[in-house]
Amino acid sequence: LLHIPPDIPHVKYCLGHSMFFCKDCDGYRNREKRIVIVGNNDDAVEYALGMLCYASCVLIATNGKAPSWSPQHAKWVGEYQIPVYETRITEVEQENGFLKSLTFEDRECVAVDALFTTRGDIVHNKLGKALGANLDENGQIKVDHCMRTSVPGLYAAGCVTPANCQMIIAAGDGAVAAQSINRDLFEESLRNHSLRCFRAEQVANGQTEPAVLSR
Repeated sequence: LLHIPPDIPHVKYCLGHSMFFCKDCDGYRNREKRIVIVGNNDDAVEYALGMLCYASCVLIATNGKAPSWSPQHAKWVGEYQIPVYETRITEVEQENGFLKSLTFEDRECVAVDALFTTRGDIVHNKLGKALGANLDENGQIKVDHCMRTSVPGLYAAGCVTPANCQMIIAAGDGAVAAQSINRDLFEESLRNHSLRCFRAEQVANGQTEPAVLSR
């Protein structure tokens, strides 16, 4: 999974310092700061609402795109009095990766400390897709609780699946996939008798009895 920075001049220098992708991961570290959410969909509104738990100054910038959020989300924007800036962002003032302000196409300038983006992600599903694995509407590879895909013998884990994209979760999913692979290979060895052939070779080589030690 690749997070896509918003199309804003020089904002990439702020990545990890004052520009973030996940409110759950980085919301708390930006408490009581002036926060801008860049996006024009339902996710942008929900990010803004979620960030109200950490900060009182939260705004949405659609970066020149018309809002595409639902009527319910539009109602929430009004109900919670979230400012919305629809003009394109033309300039970013930052110092050593830390945001200072955004300037819009109409020359309005607003002071901000942190930026969260919901522009979208790229899922690196090329291999799974080529092998015939089923994908969801976002292009992520569908898996069951054991990380099996729709293709027998093909497993997927981490950020190419609908799992929450965090390293610790991806690592855990990888462990689940490894255990599933081991179990499936073991059960297959019983079905096709390959374990029996392996055991026969052990018996033939006299490797089945422990050495008897005298005391």
